Amino acid sequence: MQKNNKKIYIVTEESPANQYGIGQYLNQLIDTLKELNLPFSLITLYAQTSRIEIQYEQNYEHILIPFNNKQSYHFIFYYQRAIPYLLKDIIPETIEPIFHFQVFTSSQLIQNIKNFFNCHLLFTIHYRSWALELDGDLKYLEEILMKKENLKSLELRVIKSLEYEQRFLTQIDTVIFPAFHSFKLYHKNGVINKNQHCEVVSHGIKDTYKSLTIRQKKAIKKRYGIDNSTQIVLFAGRLIDSKGIGFLIEAFRKVVCYQRDAHLFIVGDGDKEDMTYWLKMAHPITTKISFLGKINREELYDLYAITNVGVVCSFYEEFGLVAAEMILHKVPVIVTETSGLAEIVENNIHGLTVPIIRDAQGKQIIDVNKMQKHIITLLRFPEKGKEFAENARKRFLEKYEHSIFKKRMKTIYCNI
Repeated sequence: MQKNNKKIYIVTEESPANQYGIGQYLNQLIDTLKELNLPFSLITLYAQTSRIEIQYEQNYEHILIPFNNKQSYHFIFYYQRAIPYLLKDIIPETIEPIFHFQVFTSSQLIQNIKNFFNCHLLFTIHYRSWALELDGDLKYLEEILMKKENLKSLELRVIKSLEYEQRFLTQIDTVIFPAFHSFKLYHKNGVINKNQHCEVVSHGIKDTYKSLTIRQKKAIKKRYGIDNSTQIVLFAGRLIDSKGIGFLIEAFRKVVCYQRDAHLFIVGDGDKEDMTYWLKMAHPITTKISFLGKINREELYDLYAITNVGVVCSFYEEFGLVAAEMILHKVPVIVTETSGLAEIVENNIHGLTVPIIRDAQGKQIIDVNKMQKHIITLLRFPEKGKEFAENARKRFLEKYEHSIFKKRMKTIYCNI
């Protein structure tokens, strides 16, 4: 930052998504700002508190602006209208704020903030609602954009979502993309102005890798009640359709026909109905699949240490945080050929990739046969997996390690 009266205000919303990728990114960003000794505060909108609170954390203040869910939907308009007034009372007049937004919000709120403050606005793209609705199906997106009439309800939602994002982003001074695929897509479809300042900054993950002894690995396997000779296939993520969990279970049912010592660990949570469906799908090999639910990071790192094959089979990932974590921990990986995952793992160099194909109705599906073959290959030829893991770890250190993220963010903030 070029003037010492500037201060960064990270703006997010209270949401279940904060337990996943956005939450981890926020932790990365907060750690970075602490390490750089840059002044900042965290603002949480729609906070589930009874009144405005300012909590003083280590080296920064956390401003929580409450929202009563019981209020009418139309109250959101007045809530967003009030936010600049509230911030005006909190932010000293001598400060030139840098607002760093983490979620798409009302373009009217953005405009109001610009009217109230002499400020700079940044926005990091974490997800796009239209991409989630389409499961990242870019071919279908192109078809929708080409259509002029007879649009289905889903297609209308996609068009409106893109138009909303375009209105929002035109008011942002600096747009930060976590991967090149979304940057290219937005430029191609005119969502981003060609003259707009954009940066591509991948997530930065602290290197927590530890090499464990054979004895330590045996102890971890014993804790999970599995034999030391068991080969582990690992999935970690939210248990929703877009993560491809159903296709992984289908592929694994074929794997165990050839590889009887294989065991699939599924880490993550989901809706009760979804969990019931996945459990039924695991039949008749339920003894070969363990659903562990949501676990803490230390337990996850232990699982990485004993994993023979890690699978990330999403239809769409803005970045691909789980894949980046796996290559950090030297886990041989298999990923789908899509979006952010395709940027992290190059086939036959950093791991193996599985194509997303189409069924007879034109719907996206994951090539289960190719996934099955890849899993068996890495289980039967561990030296090949080790080679991939070593290459991928080097890639992590070159592109995704925390210090790289810190350097890039410092440059962005300090040039404002």
